[in-house]
Amino acid sequence: MKILLILTGIVGILSILFIHSYIQNKQKRLIFLKDNQVNPKMQKYLTLGAILIETNESTSSIMKLRAPKEQYQQILMQQWSIADKASLFYQLNFLLENGGDAKDSNQLIDNIRIGKPYKKYNQLIEDVGIIGKIPVAFFETCQTLSAWDIERAAFLIRISAHIGYITEEKAFTLLKERVTPILKKQSFTSWEEYSASFILGRILCYSGDLSDIKYPVEDLLYGKEESVWKKYKLTKILT
Repeated sequence: MKILLILTGIVGILSILFIHSYIQNKQKRLIFLKDNQVNPKMQKYLTLGAILIETNESTSSIMKLRAPKEQYQQILMQQWSIADKASLFYQLNFLLENGGDAKDSNQLIDNIRIGKPYKKYNQLIEDVGIIGKIPVAFFETCQTLSAWDIERAAFLIRISAHIGYITEEKAFTLLKERVTPILKKQSFTSWEEYSASFILGRILCYSGDLSDIKYPVEDLLYGKEESVWKKYKLTKILT
């Protein structure tokens, strides 16, 4: 009985410490967001890249990031071979001008439409139906995987500004003048459609694991806090 009481006390203390740490971190994040607000006229372009920013840290409504620059330098170098402005633009050309991964993977969507089975797709639809908040219909009617490339291009631009490869002003210009025009060419009318395209692209082109992107997407769409996606409808950034 004594041991049980001691264990119960330890669990209680750990719970209190966890809650205290969570509250402190949330307060610090809210202060960081307040201190680094952006021009409202430009904020709508931060809807682009928001999924991947939220996957790494919950600051998608501003351009500034909290994580050390070295952390993102490592990501860019190891995963994208980006070490400067020139290599950034090389990858942007691949994703935005040359069709990126979606160029070839869209054939998978066409095959699915005519009834050719594809295990990853079928598993995704099953998983979404069980644990996802986004209606399955958005996945079943998805016509393109282009959001997978658009989102990654915007993410590369935003973290490159954080590292210092480009200025924040240049990052906003790229989001507005290079990424947004590509988005306009697609048929997306809502962030749900965009999300389905991104998630399908991620699953079919990269990994079958839904868990690490599920929560950031759902927070942007349905979370309690205001998000850039709630503030700016997709159609708003196209005007």
